[in-house]
Amino acid sequence: MDALGFDNVDPEENATFFRQRFSAEIDAATVIPAIEEGGEGFLLVDVRDPESFQKGHVEGAVNIPFQQLGKAMNALDPEQNILTYCYDHPCLLSARAARMLSSKGFKVKDVIGGFEDFEKKGAPIVTGEGPELAAATAN
Repeated sequence: MDALGFDNVDPEENATFFRQRFSAEIDAATVIPAIEEGGEGFLLVDVRDPESFQKGHVEGAVNIPFQQLGKAMNALDPEQNILTYCYDHPCLLSARAARMLSSKGFKVKDVIGGFEDFEKKGAPIVTGEGPELAAATAN
């Protein structure tokens, strides 16, 4: 028996797993240039609590705290691409939000690393309340 578990690795199963994983995730470094070019073609959803959002969030993001996502879904455009993020890499709220949205037919990706990674990678960070959900979903 292999101590690292490689005797149980099936390359085809791994390929399927990583293909699915990478179709559902994106990193901050990939998103930042799109934000800097105006953020067209997607809605960036910050699922952290309102206080954290007001202290600092990615420019253009809307705040839909995870606990309010079920109610707020009706205000989202089902044709719009959505990116979700939360606090940091260990935080699973944005992955849970992405799963919830995708189960309702939305095209969504989870930004791994969350706000912390956006900050580290030099994303434009702003403070305050941010854009209203209705205005942000009108794009």
